[in-house]
Amino acid sequence: MNFSQALKYPFSDPQWIQKLAIAAGLSIGALLQTAANFVPNDAQSLAIVLKGIGLVLLLIASPFTAGYMFRAARNAAHGELLPDWDDWGGLFTDGIRVIGMYLGYFLPVFVLYAVGMFIFVTVIIGGVSAAGGHGGIGESLFALGIIGYLASFGLLLVMCLAVGFFCIPAYCLLLREGSSLGECFQIGKIWQIITNNFGSIMMFEVYAFVLSLISGLLTLCTCGLGQIVAQAFTMMVSAALFAQLAQILMPGALDFDEGYGEIPDYNYQ
Repeated sequence: MNFSQALKYPFSDPQWIQKLAIAAGLSIGALLQTAANFVPNDAQSLAIVLKGIGLVLLLIASPFTAGYMFRAARNAAHGELLPDWDDWGGLFTDGIRVIGMYLGYFLPVFVLYAVGMFIFVTVIIGGVSAAGGHGGIGESLFALGIIGYLASFGLLLVMCLAVGFFCIPAYCLLLREGSSLGECFQIGKIWQIITNNFGSIMMFEVYAFVLSLISGLLTLCTCGLGQIVAQAFTMMVSAALFAQLAQILMPGALDFDEGYGEIPDYNYQ
């Protein structure tokens, strides 16, 4: 995998500024939510309004941005430029597929976590209640609940990391022409891809982490104002990284060399 080539991918398109600007505009909800954190304490009602509007805008924009990143990854894998922001219906459909894949993996994890939290919070409350008449039992229940709560949170982090690792090859499978959402949940197939390409997937994770640091630095250096631009740029570079990984995991599966154009001075070989 070539990180520097992925960083260059957005700039290989002569219309990269316009396409980046549209992607940034769709991320305005994130900027509103960040701005809400800087509202003075005596104007918390404004902060709530900003967070609410930001959340609604993010929910509306998410399928389109997810769909655009998906198409950018497919274009990059085929040696094509960034996709245009024209087929909004298609972008929405592709985005729903991507979101459905992630929900299929992460939703059961969060449901299990919520059930665990409910149980341990109930134990904590029971411990506090029992402490009045039976101090020893109440303290034991309270301690058990706290330990379970912290353990559940740690387990959630581990499970999210593990599930996220499975989502990487699942996303690459989704990039295949004519792919179905069901293929992303063939755990045996996913596991085989992971075991055969563990080093490449780990390298993708490292590059993704470095990219998140770059995005964070860009946001910090602009006092938060560049957040939406940094997120849009990160999305496009991430698409290029997924394209590179897909070529490694599924050589020939995307018909890279059959009838697709080439970007000048840009390739993944």
